[in-house]
Amino acid sequence: MLGTENRNLHYKAFYSDTAQQILTTVAESFKSFVGLLKGIKEGAVTQRPRLPNYRLGGMALVTYTGRSVKPKNGLLK
Repeated sequence: MLGTENRNLHYKAFYSDTAQQILTTVAESFKSFVGLLKGIKEGAVTQRPRLPNYRLGGMALVTYTGRSVKPKNGLLK
């Protein structure tokens, strides 16, 4: 997994299905970006796309799956 599991404590805290969802989302963003670049070459897209901006202030959006979130005392754990 890109060698980040040994260096990043936040990454280590994720369940494996949540980490996989993050990687899937980033891969989809870059696949769309590459598709837009191909669209420019074919003339179907007129504006130059920007690299995906999936991080805000050093933090990334995380989608938790149903297995990763459990209710406990009225809160999500």
